[in-house]
Amino acid sequence: MMGIETCRIHDLVRDICLREYKKEHFRYAPRVQQLYVSSSRVCDECFLCARETALRRIDLDEVHDVSQQTSLASVLVCNTCRNFYPSLNKARFVRVRIVSRKNFSRSYRNEEMLIPTSLRYLEVRTLRNLEFLSPTAIALLWNQETFVFYSTAIFKTTVLLSSEIWEMPQLRHFLGSCDVVLPDQAVNQDSIIMENLQTLTKVRDFRCTKEVLERMPNLKKFGSAFSREMGSMEWPDYSLHNLVHLHKLEALFIQCEDLLLENLTFPTSLKKLRLDGCNIPWENMMTIGSLLPNLEVLELFHDAFKGPEWNQVEGEFSRLKVLTILESELMWWRAEDIHFPSLEHLILTGMAELKEIPLCIGDIPTLHSIHLKNCNASLMELAKQIVEEQHDNGNEGLQLYINEERYHIGSSRH
Repeated sequence: MMGIETCRIHDLVRDICLREYKKEHFRYAPRVQQLYVSSSRVCDECFLCARETALRRIDLDEVHDVSQQTSLASVLVCNTCRNFYPSLNKARFVRVRIVSRKNFSRSYRNEEMLIPTSLRYLEVRTLRNLEFLSPTAIALLWNQETFVFYSTAIFKTTVLLSSEIWEMPQLRHFLGSCDVVLPDQAVNQDSIIMENLQTLTKVRDFRCTKEVLERMPNLKKFGSAFSREMGSMEWPDYSLHNLVHLHKLEALFIQCEDLLLENLTFPTSLKKLRLDGCNIPWENMMTIGSLLPNLEVLELFHDAFKGPEWNQVEGEFSRLKVLTILESELMWWRAEDIHFPSLEHLILTGMAELKEIPLCIGDIPTLHSIHLKNCNASLMELAKQIVEEQHDNGNEGLQLYINEERYHIGSSRH
């Protein structure tokens, strides 16, 4: 089911499902369970049957174990649902402290509510640095499949988690848009093998020891930022060479400064690679290309490679379909169409120094589009020339987008 966002059924099948739903008194429990919290009170709608429940969100500051306070369960359940589900009075709940923001000020108001432990998907919106999920609460989230962290703070937000996060056997996806610091795993005979874990992204200073990676054998997507601010931590301490043992890894995202390739080993299974701020010399690009025969998407952000010149060689990226370069000091790029025999999309953003795109790029038969955004004027004019020449040669399928607007042949708007 990876990659599937929606599915549809025939209206007759839906009617049958609704009849069975009413007949069997199925409990309404959306997969993404979110509740509304106002600045003054907790929403009085029933958690189980209110249709709006699945559409509303909460900001989470802290989760506590209140399994002994089951009498509070009635707060969020209407009388009808309580009669249908008498076992609710014995349910275990997790208390969530809510943080509300008023007029973007720095004054916060705390409120508390209860959430059932049957949650599979949990979104966390953080407003500031916090320690999230106490050890006693982890046991209540045994069925958790997805953690998503969002930062609504203006400044950098850090989320600290307890080591019990590694004792969640159902966890599949762990991702977010703020820095998450995960504790080192305590490896012993009783350590859980997280066979379901497929995504682990946006974590910070993650130590890829062989013992840790062996506990997540089916990981497909991994991303970490390395600040090297943790005392005396050096590149060898992160053990990035052990990534080669993740035989099912398809996507890798690395953000750091001054990455040394000798400290990093790629698994050949990689299809997508994003490097951000790594300052790797362009001459080392050949090493990356030769080590990743299955690479289809390459994203180079914020001087991922340093230096003014990139000279390509044949055979580096035989399967590459998408190449993205964002904000690089690159000035001269020399390549032939045989260097990217499968390229479909070229995306260049913030390339103020780049003098030209290799003219032969337009001769790549698989190329569908060129995207330029916030690039210098001469680069844009050259891209227009490439597209117009291809159009004159009968290749009308190649499209050019400048600052997200499609360029029309013969137009002088840009």
